[in-house]
Amino acid sequence: TVFLCAATDGVSRTRLRIFSPQQELNFAGHPIIAAGFVLQEINANLMVSEWIQLNSHSYYLVAEVVAGETIVHFTLKTPGQLDDYVPSARELGEILHIGEQDIEQNLIKAMLVNCNGEYLMVPVKSESVLNEARFNINKWTTSFVATLASKIVLFCRVRHDEPTLNYRLRLLGKGIDEQDDPPVGSAAAAMGMYLFGNK
Repeated sequence: TVFLCAATDGVSRTRLRIFSPQQELNFAGHPIIAAGFVLQEINANLMVSEWIQLNSHSYYLVAEVVAGETIVHFTLKTPGQLDDYVPSARELGEILHIGEQDIEQNLIKAMLVNCNGEYLMVPVKSESVLNEARFNINKWTTSFVATLASKIVLFCRVRHDEPTLNYRLRLLGKGIDEQDDPPVGSAAAAMGMYLFGNK
């Protein structure tokens, strides 16, 4: 549930407060997109561009109608950090219930990314491995990486012949049920930083 209120940061016009059934959230990508859609509908303009406030951050949000469809995106400036101090492929395989040979280790490799959240980014070789992976909480809890990251972003290339728009992602970790497929919007900035750092 998203509440739209008057902003208090001196920059934005609108302040968002986002709640799950359990608690108020510090950040959630999809509700921000939904709020942008609503702001565009309320203003009845072909384009709405404004700063919005969510907790202590300000986001530049754009909602526009293109060929009859509303397109919404937002920008957040956030510091980030990359670290290749990660468990071995063998240990990662045990945490994810996959073989160490299924983890990509040549052109790209596993890394820790701290960017609007701490994520362990793990590239795998195929979509089937991505689908089969299961989070092993016992192995995770005993690994040093559990103190450095809160979630795992598992990803693979979908189209090897196309250099853009070719990744599929899954979010795994403590509190995510085996049958869950949570949206990965909150990890988008971390994924962008990872790809930028691996160029």
